[in-house]
Amino acid sequence: KVSWSDLDADHDGSLSKTEAAPVDTLSQAFDTADADKDGALTADEYKAYLAARQDSPSPSNPGR
Repeated sequence: KVSWSDLDADHDGSLSKTEAAPVDTLSQAFDTADADKDGALTADEYKAYLAARQDSPSPSNPGR
């Protein structure tokens, strides 16, 4: 399993699209998860994106 710090090649605490590219789910969600649209995805932005997805209805999670 690849960690955030493994992907963060320049160690600035956020991921660029290039840094996120090796992880398909991360690169596919990048634009949506990048809340402030600055082209850099922080761990907090990604966590918020995942939390929002868990709370929204989906075919795999119809009870919400």
